[in-house]
Amino acid sequence: EFRRDVWARLARSYYIDLIVTGHRHQQEVKGRDPAVGQAAWVVSGGGGGITSEGTPRQDGMDDQYGFFDVTISRESIKLEGISHSGILRSTTMIRPR
Repeated sequence: EFRRDVWARLARSYYIDLIVTGHRHQQEVKGRDPAVGQAAWVVSGGGGGITSEGTPRQDGMDDQYGFFDVTISRESIKLEGISHSGILRSTTMIRPR
C-alpha cells in the first residue's frame, strides 16, 4: 500500500513484471494487480522471526514466517511461498508482458 500510485506509474512505464518488497512480518503474494500497474508483487517479510502480523502456528500452516522460492525463466516467473515448517503454501506463475 505504500506509495502505490508511484509503483503503478513505474510498473506501467517500465513494464515491470514483479515488485519484491519486505518489512511486513508476513508472507504475501499477488498476481498481476491493476492497482500497481499490472505488476505482480511479493512481500517476503517473515524471515526475521522477531514479530509477526499474527500468531504463527507450530505446524507451519500459516504465512507468518517463511520464504519464497523464485524460479525465473524466459517464459515465466514462478513464486513458491513456503512456511517456516517447509510447507508449500502457494504457487504463483507470472508470465512476461
